[in-house]
Amino acid sequence: MTTVIQIDHSLLKRMQSDLSRPHAFAAERVGFIVCNAEHTRGGWQLTAKSYEPVPDEQYVDDPSVGAAVSGRVFRIHMQRAHGEPVSILHVHRHDHYGKPAFSSTDLHESRRFAPDFLNVRPELPHGVLVLSFDSAHALIWDPREQKQPSIASVHSHPANRHVKSPQPPELPGREIGSETSQRQGSRHWIVRWWIACVSTIGAHRRRQPHSD
Repeated sequence: MTTVIQIDHSLLKRMQSDLSRPHAFAAERVGFIVCNAEHTRGGWQLTAKSYEPVPDEQYVDDPSVGAAVSGRVFRIHMQRAHGEPVSILHVHRHDHYGKPAFSSTDLHESRRFAPDFLNVRPELPHGVLVLSFDSAHALIWDPREQKQPSIASVHSHPANRHVKSPQPPELPGREIGSETSQRQGSRHWIVRWWIACVSTIGAHRRRQPHSD
């Protein structure tokens, strides 16, 4: 079973633009992708329908990590998954060209927070995605395999490769994210997701029935 993530070129361009913006104290930006999910014979098809940036005021000043955000940010997106049949992907970027990889901290934190989305929308997959300037890598938690994420393939519409632009290039219009080799010497910002909201979310879930 495989998972394919489709991101429209214009939406990808908006994501890259937002993730490029400097912040007053955070070393990088993060956001969330809201996806429609369809279960096919071969696996899951996730189609990105919107990108939700994290507002400036919701970042937490923590110099020990690249970016930390308030628990309210996660609560908002968990409530959206609770109210709508959507899949949620957390996204950030490593500022280099070539295939990105999740850092050890990325993996540790995503394994703590991503399965929480399955608690509020248990029938759909959720996950994390890391971009570079021209590639991507994603991990997806399938409802049937909640503890072990799988690698997803990420596709986008073809970019115009004949037009030079001062902006970093977007993803090429081909399958990416399935290669196992990594570009050596790439600079990776460490990302930590602020999950102090877990107890609050748990209380919210106990007060409201889960959607089927």
